[in-house]
Amino acid sequence: MKKYLVIALALFFVLPSVLAIDLNVQKISKNEVMVVGLDNPATISLNITNLGPTDKFSFYTFFGMGLKPTESIEILSGKSKEVQLEVFPRNDISFKGPTTFDIFIQGRDKSEITYKETLTIIPLGEAFEIGADSINPESNSIKIYIKNKVNFKFDDLKMKLTSPFFELESTKSFSPYETKILETSLDKDDFSKLIAGFYTLKADLKIENVSAQIEEQINFLEKNILKEERKITA
Repeated sequence: MKKYLVIALALFFVLPSVLAIDLNVQKISKNEVMVVGLDNPATISLNITNLGPTDKFSFYTFFGMGLKPTESIEILSGKSKEVQLEVFPRNDISFKGPTTFDIFIQGRDKSEITYKETLTIIPLGEAFEIGADSINPESNSIKIYIKNKVNFKFDDLKMKLTSPFFELESTKSFSPYETKILETSLDKDDFSKLIAGFYTLKADLKIENVSAQIEEQINFLEKNILKEERKITA
Protein backbone atom coordinates (compact mmCIF):
# COMPACT_ATOMS: atom_id res chain seq x y z
CA MET A 1 0.00 0.00 0.00
CA LYS A 2 2.83 2.36 0.91
CA LYS A 3 4.47 1.56 -2.43
CA TYR A 4 1.40 2.68 -4.37
CA LEU A 5 1.11 5.81 -2.23
CA VAL A 6 4.71 6.75 -3.00
CA ILE A 7 4.10 6.22 -6.74
CA ALA A 8 0.92 8.32 -6.59
CA LEU A 9 2.71 11.15 -4.82
CA ALA A 10 5.57 10.98 -7.32
CA LEU A 11 3.12 11.24 -10.21
CA PHE A 12 1.39 14.15 -8.50
CA PHE A 13 4.59 16.18 -8.40
CA VAL A 14 6.00 15.06 -11.76
CA LEU A 15 2.81 15.35 -13.84
CA PRO A 16 2.50 19.14 -13.72
CA SER A 17 6.06 19.57 -15.04
CA VAL A 18 5.39 17.02 -17.79
CA LEU A 19 2.18 18.73 -18.82
CA ALA A 20 3.51 22.30 -18.54
CA ILE A 21 3.94 24.07 -21.86
CA ASP A 22 7.48 25.02 -22.81
CA LEU A 23 7.62 28.32 -24.68
CA ASN A 24 10.24 30.94 -25.34
CA VAL A 25 8.51 34.32 -25.60
CA GLN A 26 10.38 37.30 -27.05
CA LYS A 27 8.86 40.71 -27.56
CA ILE A 28 9.29 42.30 -30.99
CA SER A 29 7.38 45.56 -30.59
CA LYS A 30 8.14 48.26 -28.03
CA ASN A 31 6.79 51.43 -26.42
CA GLU A 32 3.10 50.49 -26.68
CA VAL A 33 0.59 53.05 -25.43
CA MET A 34 -3.10 53.45 -24.79
CA VAL A 35 -4.85 56.81 -25.07
CA VAL A 36 -7.20 57.89 -22.30
CA GLY A 37 -10.80 57.84 -23.50
CA LEU A 38 -10.24 55.86 -26.71
CA ASP A 39 -11.43 52.31 -27.29
CA ASN A 40 -8.57 51.58 -29.71
CA PRO A 41 -6.36 48.67 -28.60
CA ALA A 42 -2.62 48.66 -28.06
CA THR A 43 -0.90 46.14 -30.37
CA ILE A 44 1.84 43.93 -28.93
CA SER A 45 3.98 41.74 -31.19
CA LEU A 46 5.52 38.58 -29.71
CA ASN A 47 7.77 35.94 -31.26
CA ILE A 48 6.85 32.63 -29.62
CA THR A 49 8.97 29.50 -30.00
CA ASN A 50 7.40 26.18 -29.01
CA LEU A 51 10.06 24.08 -27.27
CA GLY A 52 7.56 21.37 -26.41
CA PRO A 53 5.19 19.22 -28.50
CA THR A 54 2.93 20.70 -31.16
CA ASP A 55 0.05 22.49 -29.46
CA LYS A 56 -2.62 25.14 -29.83
CA PHE A 57 -2.28 28.12 -27.53
CA SER A 58 -4.86 30.61 -26.33
CA PHE A 59 -4.18 34.03 -24.83
CA TYR A 60 -6.04 35.95 -22.15
CA THR A 61 -5.58 38.72 -19.61
CA PHE A 62 -7.51 40.25 -16.74
CA PHE A 63 -6.35 43.74 -17.72
CA GLY A 64 -8.83 46.06 -19.45
CA MET A 65 -11.50 44.50 -21.64
CA GLY A 66 -9.43 41.52 -22.76
CA LEU A 67 -7.48 40.89 -25.93
CA LYS A 68 -7.55 39.45 -29.45
CA PRO A 69 -7.16 37.02 -31.09
CA THR A 70 -9.72 35.02 -29.14
CA GLU A 71 -9.09 31.84 -31.14
CA SER A 72 -6.22 29.44 -30.36
CA ILE A 73 -3.04 29.58 -32.42
CA GLU A 74 -1.18 26.41 -33.38
CA ILE A 75 2.60 26.37 -33.12
CA LEU A 76 4.45 23.26 -34.27
CA SER A 77 7.07 21.63 -32.08
CA GLY A 78 10.41 23.41 -32.44
CA LYS A 79 8.91 26.18 -34.56
CA SER A 80 8.42 29.91 -33.98
CA LYS A 81 5.46 32.12 -34.83
CA GLU A 82 4.93 35.86 -34.63
CA VAL A 83 1.74 36.64 -32.76
CA GLN A 84 0.09 40.06 -32.63
CA LEU A 85 -2.06 40.67 -29.59
CA GLU A 86 -4.53 43.55 -29.38
CA VAL A 87 -5.08 44.65 -25.78
CA PHE A 88 -8.32 46.57 -25.27
CA PRO A 89 -8.69 49.20 -22.53
CA ARG A 90 -11.56 49.59 -20.09
CA ASN A 91 -14.07 52.27 -21.01
CA ASP A 92 -13.57 54.00 -17.66
CA ILE A 93 -9.78 54.07 -17.74
CA SER A 94 -8.54 57.42 -16.43
CA PHE A 95 -5.14 56.92 -14.77
CA LYS A 96 -1.96 57.84 -16.68
CA GLY A 97 1.57 56.52 -16.83
CA PRO A 98 3.20 53.07 -17.14
CA THR A 99 1.18 50.04 -16.09
CA THR A 100 2.28 46.39 -15.88
CA PHE A 101 -0.10 43.45 -16.25
CA ASP A 102 -0.09 39.70 -16.95
CA ILE A 103 -0.80 37.96 -20.24
CA PHE A 104 -1.52 34.24 -19.87
CA ILE A 105 -0.60 31.74 -22.61
CA GLN A 106 -2.47 28.46 -22.21
CA GLY A 107 -2.10 25.10 -23.96
CA ARG A 108 -4.90 22.64 -24.78
CA ASP A 109 -4.29 20.76 -21.53
CA LYS A 110 -4.89 24.02 -19.59
CA SER A 111 -1.29 24.31 -18.46
CA GLU A 112 -0.04 27.85 -18.94
CA ILE A 113 2.73 30.36 -18.53
CA THR A 114 2.54 34.03 -17.56
CA TYR A 115 4.10 36.83 -19.61
CA LYS A 116 4.39 40.28 -18.05
CA GLU A 117 3.72 43.30 -20.26
CA THR A 118 4.13 47.02 -19.62
CA LEU A 119 2.50 49.82 -21.59
CA THR A 120 1.97 53.53 -20.97
CA ILE A 121 -1.39 55.28 -20.75
CA ILE A 122 -1.29 58.85 -22.06
CA PRO A 123 -3.70 61.72 -22.83
CA LEU A 124 -4.29 62.54 -26.49
CA GLY A 125 -2.25 65.75 -26.37
CA GLU A 126 0.95 63.87 -25.49
CA ALA A 127 0.75 61.77 -28.65
CA PHE A 128 1.32 64.58 -31.16
CA GLU A 129 3.82 67.28 -32.04
CA ILE A 130 3.33 70.18 -34.45
CA GLY A 131 5.65 72.65 -36.14
CA ALA A 132 5.83 75.00 -39.09
CA ASP A 133 8.24 76.74 -41.43
CA SER A 134 9.37 80.25 -40.66
CA ILE A 135 7.39 82.96 -42.40
CA ASN A 136 8.85 85.96 -44.17
CA PRO A 137 6.85 88.88 -45.61
CA GLU A 138 7.24 87.42 -49.11
CA SER A 139 5.86 84.00 -48.21
CA ASN A 140 2.95 82.80 -50.34
CA SER A 141 2.45 79.52 -48.50
CA ILE A 142 3.52 77.64 -45.41
CA LYS A 143 4.10 74.00 -44.56
CA ILE A 144 2.98 72.61 -41.21
CA TYR A 145 3.93 69.17 -39.91
CA ILE A 146 1.96 66.99 -37.52
CA LYS A 147 3.87 64.08 -36.02
CA ASN A 148 2.48 61.02 -34.23
CA LYS A 149 5.12 60.48 -31.55
CA VAL A 150 3.86 57.15 -30.23
CA ASN A 151 3.35 53.50 -31.18
CA PHE A 152 -0.39 53.85 -31.70
CA LYS A 153 -2.64 54.08 -34.75
CA PHE A 154 -5.11 56.98 -35.01
CA ASP A 155 -8.00 56.82 -37.48
CA ASP A 156 -9.75 59.98 -38.69
CA LEU A 157 -8.10 62.51 -36.41
CA LYS A 158 -9.76 65.90 -36.85
CA MET A 159 -7.37 68.86 -36.72
CA LYS A 160 -8.00 72.60 -36.65
CA LEU A 161 -4.81 74.66 -36.97
CA THR A 162 -4.94 78.37 -36.21
CA SER A 163 -2.44 81.23 -36.03
CA PRO A 164 -2.36 84.96 -36.88
CA PHE A 165 -1.35 83.93 -40.42
CA PHE A 166 -3.85 81.23 -41.37
CA GLU A 167 -6.61 78.86 -40.31
CA LEU A 168 -6.70 75.28 -41.59
CA GLU A 169 -8.90 72.25 -40.95
CA SER A 170 -8.10 68.68 -41.96
CA THR A 171 -8.90 65.07 -41.07
CA LYS A 172 -6.11 62.49 -41.31
CA SER A 173 -5.29 58.97 -40.15
CA PHE A 174 -1.87 58.31 -38.62
CA SER A 175 0.15 55.12 -38.43
CA PRO A 176 2.52 54.76 -35.46
CA TYR A 177 5.29 57.39 -35.61
CA GLU A 178 3.96 58.83 -38.88
CA THR A 179 4.48 62.49 -39.81
CA LYS A 180 2.16 64.30 -42.22
CA ILE A 181 2.80 67.60 -43.97
CA LEU A 182 0.02 70.10 -44.60
CA GLU A 183 0.45 73.16 -46.82
CA THR A 184 -1.74 76.22 -46.99
CA SER A 185 -1.58 79.51 -48.86
CA LEU A 186 -0.95 82.82 -47.09
CA ASP A 187 -2.61 86.18 -47.65
CA LYS A 188 -0.01 88.88 -47.10
CA ASP A 189 -2.72 91.34 -46.10
CA ASP A 190 -3.40 89.17 -43.06
CA PHE A 191 0.02 89.88 -41.56
CA SER A 192 1.10 93.14 -43.20
CA LYS A 193 0.83 94.95 -39.86
CA LEU A 194 2.51 92.27 -37.74
CA ILE A 195 6.02 92.82 -36.44
CA ALA A 196 8.80 90.25 -36.59
CA GLY A 197 8.88 87.72 -33.77
CA PHE A 198 7.34 84.48 -32.55
CA TYR A 199 3.62 83.78 -32.80
CA THR A 200 1.52 80.91 -31.46
CA LEU A 201 0.36 78.04 -33.65
CA LYS A 202 -2.52 76.13 -32.04
CA ALA A 203 -3.80 72.70 -33.03
CA ASP A 204 -7.18 71.53 -31.76
CA LEU A 205 -7.30 67.75 -32.05
CA LYS A 206 -10.34 65.52 -31.82
CA ILE A 207 -10.93 61.80 -32.33
CA GLU A 208 -14.20 60.12 -31.34
CA ASN A 209 -15.22 61.95 -28.14
CA VAL A 210 -11.68 62.81 -27.04
CA SER A 211 -10.14 66.23 -27.67
CA ALA A 212 -6.90 68.06 -26.89
CA GLN A 213 -5.03 71.23 -27.78
CA ILE A 214 -1.30 71.55 -28.42
CA GLU A 215 0.75 74.65 -29.22
CA GLU A 216 4.00 75.58 -30.93
CA GLN A 217 5.61 78.80 -32.14
CA ILE A 218 5.95 80.22 -35.65
CA ASN A 219 8.85 82.53 -36.40
CA PHE A 220 7.85 85.63 -38.40
CA LEU A 221 11.04 86.97 -39.96
CA GLU A 222 11.97 90.60 -40.56
CA LYS A 223 11.55 92.06 -43.99
CA ASN A 224 14.81 92.37 -45.91
CA ILE A 225 14.88 96.19 -46.11
CA LEU A 226 18.29 96.30 -47.83
CA LYS A 227 17.04 94.04 -50.60
CA GLU A 228 13.93 96.22 -51.05
CA GLU A 229 16.01 99.43 -51.27
CA ARG A 230 18.18 97.90 -54.01
CA LYS A 231 15.07 97.03 -56.00
CA ILE A 232 13.81 100.63 -55.76
CA THR A 233 17.10 102.30 -56.75
CA ALA A 234 17.92 99.86 -59.55
